[in-house]
Amino acid sequence: MLRRAALPVLALLFPCSLGCSLDWFPFWTDLDSSTVRVYLINDSSTQFVAPNLGLCPQGLANPPHSFLDAPPILAPGEAIGYSMWRIGGADGLCIGDFPEYMIGLCGWWYGPDSGVANRIDRKFGGQIGFQFQCGDTILLRWTDAGAEGGAWSSSVLTAPSNESPTAAFQEIETPPGQTCAL
Repeated sequence: MLRRAALPVLALLFPCSLGCSLDWFPFWTDLDSSTVRVYLINDSSTQFVAPNLGLCPQGLANPPHSFLDAPPILAPGEAIGYSMWRIGGADGLCIGDFPEYMIGLCGWWYGPDSGVANRIDRKFGGQIGFQFQCGDTILLRWTDAGAEGGAWSSSVLTAPSNESPTAAFQEIETPPGQTCAL
């Protein structure tokens, strides 16, 4: 009985042992065009940074909101990439460019070592249709320039057939009494 159940699994794993590629699984390429990739880049020469990357598929005011379980700690010069699919599962899909779909940072930590002791409780993000489109790749860069020890900036690698963004990511006003859940 166990052999019979294992046979389909082995049949799927065998082609991968020969070298998996996206050509074997065309579903994943379709999935990429329905989500957004984000690269967090630490361009600082001296500061570590730990950004709290998240997804608000129905806008800031409407849950659910999805965040990484543990923000990555990026050393100077380090970068890491995520897809919104990885962070939010099905909520990470942006099929149809639902206008409330937002991604960004809900606070971050920075410091001269991996202890990243300085906490910034602000929002920095963008909304689909203005700052990015489905299938785009977003680069969020931390630099030493700016107030409070550093600042974020954004650029977008526009996917084929997408329009260029009309605005850059920006700091988002936090209503009085509301803070990021760091």
